Amino acid sequence: IKGLTADDKTAAIQAFISFLVKRFPFHYDTDVFTEMQHVLISCRDDFKAARKARHLSRIISIQYLFRKGLRELLKKNPHRRHLHLKIFRSWIRTKTGPKRVLSFLVGINFIKEQESFGERNLIKAIQHYIPSAQAVVDSFLIHKLNSENICLAYLEVEKKDGGSFSSSEIRKLRRELSGNLKNRIEHRL
Repeated sequence: IKGLTADDKTAAIQAFISFLVKRFPFHYDTDVFTEMQHVLISCRDDFKAARKARHLSRIISIQYLFRKGLRELLKKNPHRRHLHLKIFRSWIRTKTGPKRVLSFLVGINFIKEQESFGERNLIKAIQHYIPSAQAVVDSFLIHKLNSENICLAYLEVEKKDGGSFSSSEIRKLRRELSGNLKNRIEHRL
C-alpha cells in the first residue's frame, strides 16, 4: 500500500489538529496551527513520506504542549533549567518495509545565550543507557525561535543489531534520561 499523497496527508494532519482544538480547547489554541505549519515546512518530503499522518500529528501536538508548558514554567522561574521529555514507540516506512523505532521529543530552555543542544547531545545521552542505540538517519528535527530560549528537538533511534527496545529499557530512559539531558547542554565560546 503506497499510502496517502502529500496533500492528503497534510489534510489528515490538519483535520486531527482541528479535532484537538475543538476537543481540548483548554490545552490547544488555534496557534497550534503555527506549530503545524513550521513542522510541515521544516521537514523534508522523505521524512513526511516515511511517517503516517497520525505520527506527524503526534509530533506537532506534543511539541506545541511542550512549548506552551515551558513558557509557563519560565514565567514562574526564568533562571532555572526546565525540560520536558516524551518517549514513544513508533513505526516508519523504509525501502525494506515498516521499521519499529523509538521516538524522543525533548523541550528544553536555554538559560544563557551561548548554550546549544543538538542531535549529538541527545544521542550521546541515550547511548549512556543503551550503548547499542543509534540515530535513524535524517530523523532529527530541531525548532528554536530566535525570540525565545526554548529548543524543541525530535529524534528516532534504533538498535544497531535491528532488535527492539525492551519495556525495561524504555522505563529506565523515562526515569533517568531527563537528568542526563540537562547536563548535556553545550556552552559555546
